[in-house]
Amino acid sequence: MNKSKRSDHSPSPTRRFVVQGMMAAGLLGLGVTGVVMSVPAEARWNTQGPDKAASAKQIQSGEQATAENTIDAALYSRVMRLRNEIALTNDDLAAMGLTQAQAEDVLTRLLDWVETNQPAMIQADNALRDARRAVVALQRRIQTGEADELEVQGFGDLYQVVADADAARKTLRHQAGAHAVAPAPENLRSQWAQAHANAHLPADLRHVPGLDEQRLRSLLGSAPETPGVSAASALGVGLTLSEQDELDSVRNRIHANRAGILAAEAEVLPLPAELLEDEGMFEVADGASER
Repeated sequence: MNKSKRSDHSPSPTRRFVVQGMMAAGLLGLGVTGVVMSVPAEARWNTQGPDKAASAKQIQSGEQATAENTIDAALYSRVMRLRNEIALTNDDLAAMGLTQAQAEDVLTRLLDWVETNQPAMIQADNALRDARRAVVALQRRIQTGEADELEVQGFGDLYQVVADADAARKTLRHQAGAHAVAPAPENLRSQWAQAHANAHLPADLRHVPGLDEQRLRSLLGSAPETPGVSAASALGVGLTLSEQDELDSVRNRIHANRAGILAAEAEVLPLPAELLEDEGMFEVADGASER
């Protein structure tokens, strides 16, 4: 019996899972390298920390299974960009202390959500792009004196259209992230929510508890203006001892969990072959966000 990791969803037409030489009696618990049997979501979220229980198990008898998991390049690129926008990069997943199995669950849910909601995402992107273009076009008409009084009076309305389109786009992306982390315990969902709210910061800083918008503004306001040093990098200067300890803890988790997170990414989001020769076509989800 062949089963993919996407046990909670139907297989996608944009990906194929080819599993050869499987012997059902030889497949245990979680998966072997390249082949993962379905595991109840609650079992994947029982524990946190280094991924020991979820490490790949070898087939006990028979021919070892092999699998091929391919993803459409456009879908891959969209998912990777989205991960940066909503604070679900590799560093974010590691900072949350996820095991490999848990990270695979999050990434699979995110991938499924994007596949299902691509039309809505594209529509939201286009709406924001068109609204911004309309503002720029009117600005040019005003500067050149071509705009009539009625158009000038409607300038504020155009800005509201941009604001509404931007809010709709952000809401859609928040829904994507919320869906991805839905099976996680409440404390991890709260941690992700804070990181998402501060996604413009480096991954380690946005996972420090208590660094809400007000606190960040305070730190940014007191950070020294050192040439060549970004405001985000200078934030560390104003952290309290407690916050610095939390930051050190976050960085330790990122380091400790990095290998498992990278393995999860390779399993769920393997780099499409057509992108191997053009790495500029996609965003690497390594902790740097794009806003």
